Amino acid sequence: MALSALFWLAAAALLFWAVGAYNRLVRLRAGVAQAFAGIAAHGARLLALLEEFGAANPVGEAMPAHAVLKAAAAQFAICLAAARAAPLHAAEIAALATAAQVLGTAWGAALHELPEAEGKDAPAAAATGPRALWRQRWEEEQMQSSASVQQFHTAVQHYNAAMAQFPALLLAWLFGFKAARALEWHLSQGKP
Repeated sequence: MALSALFWLAAAALLFWAVGAYNRLVRLRAGVAQAFAGIAAHGARLLALLEEFGAANPVGEAMPAHAVLKAAAAQFAICLAAARAAPLHAAEIAALATAAQVLGTAWGAALHELPEAEGKDAPAAAATGPRALWRQRWEEEQMQSSASVQQFHTAVQHYNAAMAQFPALLLAWLFGFKAARALEWHLSQGKP
């Protein structure tokens, strides 16, 4: 009789532990998706900046890098939408990281095609010319995104660390939870 009560007590404790561990994993997964929302918002602002840049600097035959930038922005938008739908899938995050890197390189080449400011005081005019103004806006977007990217990294680290712990590892395997991937957000403008 005492053995039966002890068995049911251990079974109840195991059940409560499993429910608690599962809920923790679900909460951490939701935290990763929520943290990605900040990156998605930044990506949308970045795409709006690129649309504004395209409208201000129409694509012409003399500016092939602008056409490449437009294609890179389209690729980035597709990858951003896919990653927004599945922020825990490593392949989607890797594709977004690659698209961001391509976009940064294309942005640098498109900026290089912009004319430098001309005038008697060339250094002062270059600091306020179109190239410098667009570069400044791009850098401001990058600075604003750094907190969102760091928050996503932290959420991914907590989620992956929770999944790596021994008892939760069994639940993660049982329910098909996969490790998330941190986003390597390289949007710095490349030099052609």
